[in-house]
Amino acid sequence: MNLNTHIDSEKTLVITDTEVHTWENIVFADRVFFYNIPEGMLFRYNPQQQEMLRHHIYEKGCSQIIYVSPKHPTWLDAGRNDESIHCLNHLRFNLSALLRHQKDDVIRPAIRRQMLLELHVIDQCNLLLDYFFIRKKVEDGNLQLKGIVTQLNGEHFKSIFSNGISYNDLLSLN
Repeated sequence: MNLNTHIDSEKTLVITDTEVHTWENIVFADRVFFYNIPEGMLFRYNPQQQEMLRHHIYEKGCSQIIYVSPKHPTWLDAGRNDESIHCLNHLRFNLSALLRHQKDDVIRPAIRRQMLLELHVIDQCNLLLDYFFIRKKVEDGNLQLKGIVTQLNGEHFKSIFSNGISYNDLLSLN
């Protein structure tokens, strides 16, 4: 999948759980940096993670951070075990719009997974905004923070988060 349309010409830090070699269609030219996170999970107030973010923003001069949705489902298991207020288990959906017949499943598994994936990306982007230096740079207009997910068909990316504003099809319907 092509990230070039989301990167443009900005110096960009891409946060992903995907190995760098799978993004071979991106022209790096010292302007695109990758931070590979295990299981697609950032950690709240992690000192090593904070230092890495500072380094890319201040030393490397990145003016854009893109959080790419995880490809592997391990993030969902981690969310199930999380007891914090940011946990996916605290989400309650208004399902009346999705009910067709009482005998049908309420939500198809693929749509449920997509909804949780989009919520996960939004939560991870909000976690990044919790770092004061990121929030300050975003508010000053010196940093773009984006969250993107693969669409249901898995062939294209779509933006669902930009500088603190969440927008997506599935969650806004509920």
